[in-house]
Amino acid sequence: MKSRVSPTGPRARKGTMVVFAGVAIVAVLVIVVLAVDLGHVMLVRSQLQVAADASAVAAASSTWLPRDEMETVAKRSAGHHTAAAKPVSLHSGDVEYGIWDVHTRKFTPKATRGNAVRVTPRTGTPGGVLSSFSFARRASAVATASPRDIALVVDLSGSMNDDTEPCPDARVELVQQVFDDFGFGAYPGTLQHVGLWAGVRQDEHAFAELSGHGGPLTKSSVASKYRIEPTDDEPTRKRKAYSALIDCQIAQLMPDAKPVPDSAENYGYWAKYLDYVIGPEAIDPDVVDSKRTVSADYGNKIGYATYVQFMLDHGRDLKPAGIRYVPLSRHSPDCPWHLEETAGGTFRFPPRTQPMHSVRRSLIAAIEILKQHNAHIADRDQRDWVSIITYDTLCGGGPVVEQPLTGDYEAAMAACARLQAVGDRPTTTATEAGLIEARKHLRRASGGGKGRSHTDKVVVLLVNGLPSLYRTDPAEITRFVSTHSANEAFYDEGEFCKNAALMQVARMRADHWLTFAVGVGPGTASSAAGGTASSAAGGTASHAVGSSLDDFIDRVARLGKTAETDGKCAPGGGDAAEYEGRLTEIFEQIITNPTIRLVQ
Repeated sequence: MKSRVSPTGPRARKGTMVVFAGVAIVAVLVIVVLAVDLGHVMLVRSQLQVAADASAVAAASSTWLPRDEMETVAKRSAGHHTAAAKPVSLHSGDVEYGIWDVHTRKFTPKATRGNAVRVTPRTGTPGGVLSSFSFARRASAVATASPRDIALVVDLSGSMNDDTEPCPDARVELVQQVFDDFGFGAYPGTLQHVGLWAGVRQDEHAFAELSGHGGPLTKSSVASKYRIEPTDDEPTRKRKAYSALIDCQIAQLMPDAKPVPDSAENYGYWAKYLDYVIGPEAIDPDVVDSKRTVSADYGNKIGYATYVQFMLDHGRDLKPAGIRYVPLSRHSPDCPWHLEETAGGTFRFPPRTQPMHSVRRSLIAAIEILKQHNAHIADRDQRDWVSIITYDTLCGGGPVVEQPLTGDYEAAMAACARLQAVGDRPTTTATEAGLIEARKHLRRASGGGKGRSHTDKVVVLLVNGLPSLYRTDPAEITRFVSTHSANEAFYDEGEFCKNAALMQVARMRADHWLTFAVGVGPGTASSAAGGTASSAAGGTASHAVGSSLDDFIDRVARLGKTAETDGKCAPGGGDAAEYEGRLTEIFEQIITNPTIRLVQ
């Protein structure tokens, strides 16, 4: 009998091993195919994600444009990328408006513009086993502009009235606006030499002749109130002569001037005006700190032109003889407020001194742009907020929070309409103090400020002249500058006023705040009225508007690393009549170019 072969013998084992080997080879091949396929899919997915990220940022940066134009920007950005060896394309449905909630970190699509954009580029079937899965064929990105806490830091130094100073080379149309606000007729109006009605010589000795012994006021026909007696001392003669000038010349020549030119009622006030126009022969030492007399062109001249200059030099805060504010001041009951239409609606303004009035109107226009930019965001906490901080002197004024940080844009505009420059003193530009106040105000509540915790911080510094005051101890300024000596933005040692302001800009930059500097007024070399906004995403941007102020602004730009390649800010052009338009353009560039972030 023949023996039978066992199924567990060598041949069986060999066959089983062949089968297992075949299965293993197939498995390995499958794994290899899947790995290659997955690698291809992940590559395509990565390419789509890059396109999504870029398109989302481009779209979010353009949400202020009409919807179709914003989509065009997003599609153009996507078209610069390829996925699966084909250009990435977007359809209108791939671009979504929405709201990004910084607290929940959730994107909610909406039909109208929000504070964020989601872009979802897709590709055709990339091929391979895994191509049917949606993750292989699309990618998504959300980009948003974080809400901003904005401080508009405005220079209210005495030079903010300088463009409307009456003088032979003044811009007639600008000074005429001030005349119109006061109802003074056509500029410059009639100007009379002191004592003209009394027949005194029309030269610098007119008042001495009028008030002297043997002069026209000594005649018996002169009313006793004005008649100078041989026994009168100098103060008495001056008072009688001034009373005659107030009642017999000022009242007749300037019937619309306030307060009423009446020596019995307002002698002290009008005596200071006469001190101002007559000069050293009759002046008291406390008239106005820097400009003690009217310009030489108008010396010894009485009329609306010299009275307007008198008011400009006293500004909103100086009281002639400590008696009352000049009618130019918003604090005066005689201030001629008027209504004007602006980009943000109708507002009540004090007289139109320049460049102050253009600044007021352009700030209102800027806030209106901010309002429109945020109108589509229902949650006020997700909107940009704004505050108004002003700076001028450090005595009796100092930096003032005219409008605390708010989402109430109308209230902020109304605060801008009230802004006025201080009177002319030697030092009225406390730029550093204004920046310190802005930094303190925009800090988070946990740091003692009014700022929100989830926002970008933006400071817009509007300057009309070089810093002339500082608050920080000189030793601290010196230490700071010495530790940053490699930075060419700082001035040489001893330039405390300017370096103190630059130091505050540097500190804000270290906190990742954005600071924009805007110069305006006759203090800039080119008398320019505008500039080009920096395209830099961070730091400090600078714009020159309208000599050494240009240099200061250039240094601010270099400190913030946003200067042009030549180390300067972009030049502007124009004159005082164009301030408002140029400033509005600059503010619009700042407001409509927030920092964009990818958040999902």
